[in-house]
Parts: sequence; C-alpha cells; structure tokens
Amino acid sequence: MGLTNVRPLHYTISINKTVGKPSRVAPRQRERKGSKMANAPVIGQSFTTQSSGVSGTVQEVIKNATGSYRVRLDVDGQDRWTTVK
Repeated sequence: MGLTNVRPLHYTISINKTVGKPSRVAPRQRERKGSKMANAPVIGQSFTTQSSGVSGTVQEVIKNATGSYRVRLDVDGQDRWTTVK
C-alpha cells in the first residue's frame, strides 16, 4: 500500500541576514526542451506560422533581446509579423 509516482520536492533554505528569518527559495524551473529554434529564419525562405498556419515568404528577421525573432512575412502581397521562439 505504498505511494507510487511520488517525486520529492527539493527546496533550498537560506537565512535572510537583515531580518534573521528563513526564506524558501523555489527550485529552478526546467527549461522547455524543443521550444527554441536552433537557427534564425532565412530571408527568402518559406515559413508557416505554428498557431494560425499562415504561410508566407520571410522578408525581414529581427532578433529580440529575449532570444526570439520578429519575422516579417509576405503573405499574398501583404505584410504579416510573427514571433519565432
């Protein structure tokens, strides 16, 4: 009658020196695997957005500070911006 599928929680306890009270520090969250694009989209490349399924030709690529990319697509003569993580 033992428990199955139980994972222990690991917390780090640190002492706040100014107040003297222990504070809980949550464990690091795991980085999502497979969600980041290995390479930036290439200008002239055909690209399909994941959420809406819109296809177009890459016209411009701008790297954001967060590591994602803002991508301008040409979709039937209209510009459409999307973000690639």
